[in-house]
Amino acid sequence: MTTGEAPGLHMPEAEAAAVRAAYRSADRIIEYGTGGSTLFAATETRATMLGIESDGAWVARLEGWLDAAGGRREGITLRHIDIGPVRSWGMPKDSSGFRHYPGYPLSPWVDPAPGLDPASEPPDLVFIDGRFRLACFAATVLNATAPLTVLWDDYVDRTGYHRAEALAGPPQMIGRMARFAWVPRSLTRYEINMVIPWFVLPG
Repeated sequence: MTTGEAPGLHMPEAEAAAVRAAYRSADRIIEYGTGGSTLFAATETRATMLGIESDGAWVARLEGWLDAAGGRREGITLRHIDIGPVRSWGMPKDSSGFRHYPGYPLSPWVDPAPGLDPASEPPDLVFIDGRFRLACFAATVLNATAPLTVLWDDYVDRTGYHRAEALAGPPQMIGRMARFAWVPRSLTRYEINMVIPWFVLPG
């Protein structure tokens, strides 16, 4: 059952245009955070996509919008990761679910969706627009087996996110959104130690 109007891309037009173009070009997409981009992937592309979401009620609404739009198709997977009670934008209300926090960024890599096995069918696009954004980036670069693009919304003014550049260097900026082109490599012991704390940062 749907509630309210289906979401669009919640970002300025330059960034939205970049997301639409990247989605149309992609074969396999991982989304951290779901919404208008999920609906676009399901209805306007043939890409295989896994959407990770911390708000179970939002997933239920999104499934209703997908049904209404005819977007329920093979290759589209929505996955709720239970991190405890959440408030707006899927942010934890408290720390009661902290033991489950790492499951959000790691889920696509340790429990692949159909058509998105990192070893044989790796993603070529990762969109970071939900929770645990630093950890989502870390999980991506730790597990990527083929070159991929990372789009990261709300990047420019949230300077805490810029720690990701210690792994990947400065990104291309599209308005407020960052674009990283990642080529797989082994992370150093120092880099691995650096990213471990990121997996409990819900921002």
